[in-house]
Amino acid sequence: MGRKIDIAILTERVKQHEKQRKIQAKEYARRLKDLNGEAGRLRAMQTEYIPREVFDRTINEVNGKIDVNTNYIKGQEGKSVLSKNIPWVITTVIAIIALILMYIKSK
Repeated sequence: MGRKIDIAILTERVKQHEKQRKIQAKEYARRLKDLNGEAGRLRAMQTEYIPREVFDRTINEVNGKIDVNTNYIKGQEGKSVLSKNIPWVITTVIAIIALILMYIKSK
């Protein structure tokens, strides 16, 4: 009778192991189903977002260009006033030359 009990216990253990493996297989299938769409979702997210390092590098490059342009504009401020006055300077020089020539001819 001791052997029959041992066989019954072993049989019950095998059945329980089979049940546990089926439950585990279902859980693996569920997790795999969730993960199968994850790769596509991650790829789609990568097309919409950029890494922080790329963003910071781009912002630093843009800020550098802004600084260069700002410095150039500040350097051109005095020159832009001069370019507005150049026609008046040329007109004045021509008028002075004309007056000198008229004076020389009148002598």
